[in-house]
Amino acid sequence: MSNEELGWIFSALVLMDTKSVDQKFVRLLEYLTMRRVHGLTGKELTSIFCSYTYLCRQHKAPVNSSFIKTFEYIIVNKLHELSQDQIA
Repeated sequence: MSNEELGWIFSALVLMDTKSVDQKFVRLLEYLTMRRVHGLTGKELTSIFCSYTYLCRQHKAPVNSSFIKTFEYIIVNKLHELSQDQIA
């Protein structure tokens, strides 16, 4: 599965019925995402983070603070890298 496909899976879960979303599957996706997080592009990060936020708001996934904190850290670092590239 590619990083882009991982984002598509998160997006598809948002559209599914609440009863159809398996919590163990969501945890597995979180694990896969954490293993790949440093290789994700900005577009992929945005897609996964937005979908995960919708999943939490719809009560389809429990809020996992370590997952969210890691994403926050990665996003801040990516923004810093982009700003450094623009300065140079």
